[in-house]
Amino acid sequence: MSQFRFPILLLLVGAGGPRTSSEWTRRRCRAAPTLLLGLLAGACGLFDTIANGTEPLEFDASAELQEGTVRYGFVVRNPTLRDVELTWGYCVGPYALRVYDAAEGALRWDESRWVRATACADVIITWTVPGQGEQSGVQQLRVADVLGDSLPGGFYRLAVMPTFVGYEDREVSVGEFLLVPPVVVPE
Repeated sequence: MSQFRFPILLLLVGAGGPRTSSEWTRRRCRAAPTLLLGLLAGACGLFDTIANGTEPLEFDASAELQEGTVRYGFVVRNPTLRDVELTWGYCVGPYALRVYDAAEGALRWDESRWVRATACADVIITWTVPGQGEQSGVQQLRVADVLGDSLPGGFYRLAVMPTFVGYEDREVSVGEFLLVPPVVVPE
């Protein structure tokens, strides 16, 4: 960090003698007066991009059945002032659908496991959720792919799980749905 990036901060050091901005930041950021918060934001890193899975992000999701397809939407809200960088693998998408037996509660199908079994390029995707902003999206799956040849039609509880590194435990339940295999009419 250059001494000239925050010239006002260097003047505030006073009797302690001239210091570099990084030295000033290490010694003074925790005790910065509230009045100087705007000036200190850059020096203390309040607006840096972070990505360690500990930020208090808010996750929301919804789902609906439409013509043999489960469409599910999701929103990631960032209440902090910092941008948060989220990464996930291309094959799965930012969220994965999970299907639970409505009566027993047991996990019956997980999109992230199903996708890994298919051929897919191993690519990492990154989203930046701006400070006090949000990112959203919609994904869809055919009911036939969810049920496959191993699950019978019936009532299932659906949940949406973020696949962002560090946030995989933030599953959001989106309700119970009657999933039935598509009816094939012979010609």
